[in-house]
Amino acid sequence: MRETATVTSDLYDFDYEVTVNDFNIQNEVDSVKIQDYITGADEGYGFAVVDVTIKNISDESYVPNEMFSANLAKEGDTAGDISNDEFFEVGDKELAPGDELKGHLVYDIPLDDSRKYTLKYEISSDEEIHFVLPNPKK
Repeated sequence: MRETATVTSDLYDFDYEVTVNDFNIQNEVDSVKIQDYITGADEGYGFAVVDVTIKNISDESYVPNEMFSANLAKEGDTAGDISNDEFFEVGDKELAPGDELKGHLVYDIPLDDSRKYTLKYEISSDEEIHFVLPNPKK
């Protein structure tokens, strides 16, 4: 899976490029187990992990985690959840024009019968962009 889109920031009026490199659902990320992350979590929960590349195609530097976020919605949901930024520390660093970063967006999710998920940038704006991610467990 490799899909790229150019996104325009609705609030700040600059462009950035997002590439979804991979999508998985797993029980552990960066040596953190779902049961340790969510107290009382059982086998009905997991981490949705979206590996992304973000490229600054604007004229100015910015810190990605301060300027935009991505929501993950399961099938049938309209908005979705914001990623857990502690897993996306690369997004806390300044990104100069022309530079890119790679990392993974992580969401804690209940495991259900969803056949697909939707990753959304610039949610609830005229610039909203969707990446449809098939459930790798289905």
